[in-house]
Amino acid sequence: MKLNRNGVLLLDKPKGISSNRALVIVKKIFNAKKAGHAGTLDPLATGILPILFGEATKFAEFGLESDKKYIAEIALGTKTSTGDTEGEIIEENFFKNDKNIDLVLKSFIGVQLQIPPMYSALKYKGKPLYKYARAGQEISRKSRPINIKSIKFVSLRKYFLKVNVTCSKGTYIRTLAEDIGERLGSCAHLSELRRIGVADLGIDQTVNLERLELLANVIPDNLDNELMPIELFIKNWPFLKLEIKEENNFLNGQPIDSFLFDTKGDNKCLVRVYGALNNFLGTGQINENKILRPIRSISK
Repeated sequence: MKLNRNGVLLLDKPKGISSNRALVIVKKIFNAKKAGHAGTLDPLATGILPILFGEATKFAEFGLESDKKYIAEIALGTKTSTGDTEGEIIEENFFKNDKNIDLVLKSFIGVQLQIPPMYSALKYKGKPLYKYARAGQEISRKSRPINIKSIKFVSLRKYFLKVNVTCSKGTYIRTLAEDIGERLGSCAHLSELRRIGVADLGIDQTVNLERLELLANVIPDNLDNELMPIELFIKNWPFLKLEIKEENNFLNGQPIDSFLFDTKGDNKCLVRVYGALNNFLGTGQINENKILRPIRSISK
């Protein structure tokens, strides 16, 4: 019998499996009725993959919208058909190392437009782009705004450049790697990628599949201890606590009038909402008239 698990697991996804495959494995380990993930990682990438169980899936968007942090290794001098090590080499251009790498990296900081790669999970007519790419078809893609918040030099060994990147959602590090190679007067592909941060959550808070499988086999009752709160990705929002008589109104989608709360001048203040026993109820919005309106609530 499947169990009603609720919470967020920060999985350290191993190399070689897709995000969906990782989700299937974790869902089976937890014997969970409902689960999803927030933020796809390519099979060759490792690192933080948030797995959301039960009621937490309702708040997946806040994980998807969060900034991401990566350690990326870029192989300079060769470009591949996929932008990473899975593809065939389609261009070679010897890396001379005659440019100021720090200045080149700094030139990428800020808002810019990026064209998603063909080898991506973005869908066109209901089918992922990578399926068209594998069939030899090129689909026209629109550029999208991204924001590189930070990009720092880590190391350069021969022609392998390692960088630390903090970026907005929707940033393709493979495309960034190719662009870096071009600005360095060469070409490039992504040789390794590890996601080390989602929002303010770090790789040190993750758990790997080996530990989960061990717990499932030895002390399965302890699996829930690996889960973080449903509201993990909005834990920095302001919060308020309802009286018992107001909880049902909120969960039934009814506004609560004359709610005393300091919105600090924000006429559309978003808040976390808790019940009298400090149980998370969902998210709400308080307007200029001090009325709390439910946005998204957990099931009773």
